[in-house]
Amino acid sequence: MYLKGGNIMKYSIGKLVKKLRIAKGISQEELATGICTQSALSKFEGGEKMLKPDTIVALLQYLGVSDSSVYLMVRDSDIVNYNDRFSLRQAYIAKDFDAVESILSKNKNNLSGLSQYAKQTYATMDVLMRDDKGELSAWEAICQLEAVIKLTHSNYSLDNLPLLLTYEDILLLNNLALKYAKIDKTDLAIKILYHIKNFYDIHICDIEEALRTEPMVLYNLSKFLGLAGRIDESINISNQGIKLARETGRCSHLSKALYNLAYGLYERNLPGDKEASRYYAELALKQAEVMENRSLAEHCKRFISDRFDK
Repeated sequence: MYLKGGNIMKYSIGKLVKKLRIAKGISQEELATGICTQSALSKFEGGEKMLKPDTIVALLQYLGVSDSSVYLMVRDSDIVNYNDRFSLRQAYIAKDFDAVESILSKNKNNLSGLSQYAKQTYATMDVLMRDDKGELSAWEAICQLEAVIKLTHSNYSLDNLPLLLTYEDILLLNNLALKYAKIDKTDLAIKILYHIKNFYDIHICDIEEALRTEPMVLYNLSKFLGLAGRIDESINISNQGIKLARETGRCSHLSKALYNLAYGLYERNLPGDKEASRYYAELALKQAEVMENRSLAEHCKRFISDRFDK
């Protein structure tokens, strides 16, 4: 067990960060980008300085490790902030927009004392909410989301996407990809999603960390590749999403991945593809019904009916 404020905690976590950083060939300057100064990181790794819990979590996420694997002693205010950010994201996913508005309003006047990546959560949700309510055009939403990215990655551009990503960065870039697709810039959406996937492939070493976002990213990537006519790539990414869901038992995006695979196979139309497409479309329908995803179930039914006269 780590001791609050004691040398054991400083040394243990700092040493872990240094070990992971060196193993991955990441410099102190690269790891500190958008999170803390290089000097602060150096002192932390050497056990001379303690960093804020939020900062340690961001460093671990940059290194592809779930913060749940590290026990952190935190202040009451840190716990409240963490819970508010978690509740905010969950409310948005559940489309409980009243709860989102309530949490945003509650924290509106308390953001100045938060870290940049904590502010990122609230700023992202504010943009997404205003976009959902029709207060922003798709282009305005893109510009504002890119401004939010620059809170932690000041040199961000589409030609200079962040090399290392936190959980917040991944959610933000995924939403940015969706907005670019909305204005028919599917090529840019694919570029951003492939960049996130590349981060998973190179840096993520903790399956629990990957599962927080990877199925969502693989689904969106396979979808946009299919719409762009890059069918073989779409099929490959769909298969990766299905494999991940089956290996881990996490099925929230399995039906979507199955549907994307069915679509890709039908469009490719090699010998045996039509039969396989129907098989996977029917699997997608069953899975959607089990998960009570009525919208996707209806989508699957239309796909099967239109293409296979059933």
